[in-house]
Amino acid sequence: MGDIAQLPAIGPSGFFHQLVRAGQELLDIPVVSLGFQYRNEDEIGSFVNAIRNGVFKADGLTRVKTGSIQDLEAIAFDLKEQGFVISQDILILSPLVSGRSGTRSLNQLLGPSFNPTNQQIGETSIYVGDTVITTKNDYADIKRYNYISKHRHPERNIDIYNGTRGTVVSYDSESKSIIVMYNILGIETPVKYTEAELPHWLEVGYAITIHKAQGSEADNVIVVNDKPNMTRNMLYTASSRAKQKLWLLGQYWDEAAGNPQMDPLSKFIFRAADILKKQIKVETTTTINDSEGEILFG
Repeated sequence: MGDIAQLPAIGPSGFFHQLVRAGQELLDIPVVSLGFQYRNEDEIGSFVNAIRNGVFKADGLTRVKTGSIQDLEAIAFDLKEQGFVISQDILILSPLVSGRSGTRSLNQLLGPSFNPTNQQIGETSIYVGDTVITTKNDYADIKRYNYISKHRHPERNIDIYNGTRGTVVSYDSESKSIIVMYNILGIETPVKYTEAELPHWLEVGYAITIHKAQGSEADNVIVVNDKPNMTRNMLYTASSRAKQKLWLLGQYWDEAAGNPQMDPLSKFIFRAADILKKQIKVETTTTINDSEGEILFG
């Protein structure tokens, strides 16, 4: 069960998406498709469902706004002044890491606005007060025998999952100890790191990629794009993160809505389909015998 209009997971060739297509194209298995996403059933929901069907229409909407990338800093700062917390209430999303509208450039732009402090953590690119995001699953009970385990903070005994955002609240330059405050299931949770391990687990997270935002949502979502190769499922996934207000800054939105991502079916899916075909054939040719062993039908 899932939503094939969303971005496929990174790595396994969009296995769920390919499985659904194989059921329809190779096996003739009935597939029940989602016709309406129910994350938001209001104006944003209608807008997102139009994207799902290949249509971009934001004119006349009050909770969906378009604009220029130059508007980003002002919009984000205004949300901050209204009391919204960027690590909890605001998602700033891009399909890219590099380039003018990529997360790297956006984080450099937004950092001074959201965090005017200048207390840098060692030689890292992270400052006290920065919003950060975890880049890997960090399991407390997994024993590692490498550089990272050697420098792991001994007081960190909690699992922190990839994509979790928090705020750096303190740094002790003598002990090289950093505290990041996460909101985990509504509870403010301080987590300790050492300076040496910090770049392995965290990066600045004012703006994040759309892929990293999967599974998240926020009251305010700002999507930034200036490249023509954005796809429908990127735009759909990004837009459906918004609960209250959505901004789309940049261009190529019509092109994105009309650009479904359809990767070729993988060799693995074809092999799996062949196995399933044989199974289906065996199950449909099972024989039933009467009490004397004569085949009645099969």
